Amino acid sequence: MTDTDTQKKLDRLAKIEEGNRARSLKYLKKIKAEGKKQVTAILNPEAYQELTRRRDESVRAGNPLSFGGIIEAALLQDAKPGIDVATTEKKNIKSNVNIDVSANTIKKDEIPDCHGKEPTQDERDDILIKVGEQYPGRKHSQKLADVLNDASVPIKDAKGEWIRGQWDAKKATDNIGTAKKRLKNK
Repeated sequence: MTDTDTQKKLDRLAKIEEGNRARSLKYLKKIKAEGKKQVTAILNPEAYQELTRRRDESVRAGNPLSFGGIIEAALLQDAKPGIDVATTEKKNIKSNVNIDVSANTIKKDEIPDCHGKEPTQDERDDILIKVGEQYPGRKHSQKLADVLNDASVPIKDAKGEWIRGQWDAKKATDNIGTAKKRLKNK
């Protein structure tokens, strides 16, 4: 490789970097014009892992969120009236608790933990219906999937066999609808 080839490559890289910088500045100006602010945060590894988990789940659910979108949604959720932020920060995400906003208290969910258990179809349908009643509507579809994953509720694979798979928002809402239909047909 000659010096001219090396210089051409360096010039091309400099041009790419300049374009990236210009694109980034244009994006920041657009965002600031919308009234948003830019922040920098340093996170511990567990918080970063949770942030990436939520981002990946949003992508799998077909509604991709950026880190900023996830943080913004979490902060706005905590800022709603009637929720005690100190209590919300103390809750353990992996435990079976939810916040009863009307009473501003934490109550135990009625969702059984299925780790190491093989629930019957009827037991699984009961769990799905309870989760659907606790988190109704499309806006809670990802929460449904998270609760079912946390409780390790089995899901059917493509062959129709029960597995410990990963629930997503679509699978959760579809299976809750099917469980309600089976309940009606009994």
